[in-house]
Amino acid sequence: GELILTVEQGKNTPWPEDARTNPYRGKDFDEFNHEMSCTKTIEAHEKAISNIALHPTKSIVATVSDDGTWRVWNLATGERLISVEGHNDWIGGVDFHPAGSHLVTSSGDCTVKIWDFVNSCYSHVFKDHKQPVWAVKFHDTGYFVLTACMDSTIKLFDLNAQKCRQTYYGHTDSVNRISFDPYTNFFVSGSSDKTVSIWDMRTGLTVQTFYGHATTVHDVAYSHRGKIVASGDSDGIVKVWDTETVKELFTVDLGSTSVNSLSFDINDAFLVAGCGNGSLRIINIEQQKAVHEATGHEGSVSGIAVSHKNLETYT
Repeated sequence: GELILTVEQGKNTPWPEDARTNPYRGKDFDEFNHEMSCTKTIEAHEKAISNIALHPTKSIVATVSDDGTWRVWNLATGERLISVEGHNDWIGGVDFHPAGSHLVTSSGDCTVKIWDFVNSCYSHVFKDHKQPVWAVKFHDTGYFVLTACMDSTIKLFDLNAQKCRQTYYGHTDSVNRISFDPYTNFFVSGSSDKTVSIWDMRTGLTVQTFYGHATTVHDVAYSHRGKIVASGDSDGIVKVWDTETVKELFTVDLGSTSVNSLSFDINDAFLVAGCGNGSLRIINIEQQKAVHEATGHEGSVSGIAVSHKNLETYT
């Protein structure tokens, strides 16, 4: 159940190089089905699903729930592969290690756990947070885990050193979601303080803060090629930002519902927004407007994953 790392365990992992190749740049994928409709439903949990994560290479998805379990599903068959009672409270965050061997979860019990999901056992637990942890993300190197906490902080955990390497202060209310700028050392956070912030994970400092939301920011998402960030709030407002020019590109008002989850398609041509009324709204980035609404859920859509080939969306 141990996570295999190339840096000597117990020592701080060196900060990653800046000049890493983003494999999404200069590459086109299959056209996204933006006129999607629900084709399959899996009765996954007894209580609300708070997030989902797609395996980096396989057609399997991990779900986490208010029922305190995390589960892994075969998307082709709908078969449940694993079910684990992983925490003493609801589980809010989940993400797969880039190698696909482990996953990380975060919970209302204030812990962050690294799991060997093949053997269904945890290989490490971090107890540094003192309040519920809403979200977690692996860095693309697999050596670091980022967390978003109700106490208005973000933490970066080093899996070699098995300790917190960095705490990020700046938000004045709960940090609800986080997203790495792919294949870089930067990330974005969205907070109940109505702001969206870009951070350098190495220095612990804010690079830029975007203002414009009038209510709680529920989710943030980086485009796969970087440079573009989307954010959604509790008033149904989606904003798309250019992190290079440091400007808001456009705003879409999705009406009287909250925006709880966001994901770009693999080509970064569309943005999928999961809403509090159970619908998915598809935003065309070039047209700067919502072009489709898909229904299927009766409750809030709290997690979205677009398939590796860009042909399916899982919620």
